[in-house]
Amino acid sequence: FTVRYGTLDRTNGPTVAVSKVNRHASYSSSTIDYDIATFTLSAAFAPGTNAAVVPLASTVPADGSAVRVTGWGRLSSGGTLPTALQKATTLTVTNRATCQSRWGSTNSITARMLCAHSTSQSACNGDSGGPLVQNGVQVGVVSWGPSTCLSTTYPTIYVNVANLRTWITSNSS
Repeated sequence: FTVRYGTLDRTNGPTVAVSKVNRHASYSSSTIDYDIATFTLSAAFAPGTNAAVVPLASTVPADGSAVRVTGWGRLSSGGTLPTALQKATTLTVTNRATCQSRWGSTNSITARMLCAHSTSQSACNGDSGGPLVQNGVQVGVVSWGPSTCLSTTYPTIYVNVANLRTWITSNSS
């Protein structure tokens, strides 16, 4: 498959082929833990206005701090896919214990997960694998969340980049 970059339009812009997918060996589809992979691209891409190398977090963002997610996922559960890149800017990091109590026995919120929530914006189907950033640094990767996408109760779950940074960097070329 290919990766599109350098554009805010899902249907136009340059692409580069993926030559290898590096999946985390400990990934579990039942717990959704270690939900991370890196791509090896078949060619280099040229950074520009809409494409850049983003630094990876080395520390977990503080509870209650603001984060932003972007993606071309659905605008609502079962809704349409947008052509223009979307962003959710009202998210805040949710304490792991609070996140676990809200999700209950649905799934364990592990150290490899980061929770963020807003009652007005969220990631949705199709945003998986997309970046969660804080001050230009990638702190998370969209993993899973409520089937309704936007929820007053349930935070969305992201891969904790700081926790898996060593794996990410050693599996990137």
